[in-house]
Amino acid sequence: MTFNYRPFLTAMIVAACLVPAQAQAQSGDTLVVEWANASGETIINALRDAIESDTNPPPGRVYKLRRGGLYWNTERIQ
Repeated sequence: MTFNYRPFLTAMIVAACLVPAQAQAQSGDTLVVEWANASGETIINALRDAIESDTNPPPGRVYKLRRGGLYWNTERIQ
């Protein structure tokens, strides 16, 4: 009886690729970006301004968007 190493090796490679990606997404701070001001009006370029004003983000920074909002961008995000 011979042992087939191919499925085992494939599973190990997939696990090695997925584990660092999950750890990176969970590390670091989360910055919540609001899409509307206190009166309910849409903030134009809210996402772009949040990214631009975040001068020293920690590694793994995640920009969380509010559900149901309209993130209206008129300028390119770089």
